[in-house]
Amino acid sequence: MEFKPLFTGKLVRLAAPKPEDNEYFARWSQNDEYLRIADNDPARPITPEDWAKFEASVLDSPNSYHFRLRTLAEDTKIDEVPSEFDQKSHVWQ
Repeated sequence: MEFKPLFTGKLVRLAAPKPEDNEYFARWSQNDEYLRIADNDPARPITPEDWAKFEASVLDSPNSYHFRLRTLAEDTKIDEVPSEFDQKSHVWQ
């Protein structure tokens, strides 16, 4: 049986978070329209340091998995792919 690559598709790949991503995602917090679409939490701008603290707490969780979605052609960051695994129900959320 031949397995297909798990983290790589035809146009994009899943990648590990990088420290320089903090600036990128902190800039998203300046976009109120994006925040209204992306989440129902109150919109508030954050600094790259705040993003790093938030992500560190998520990455330290044993059931949480965060990836970056990056293009294959230019290795451009597109988005994040957060996921959490519920060990009791064995379901990805």
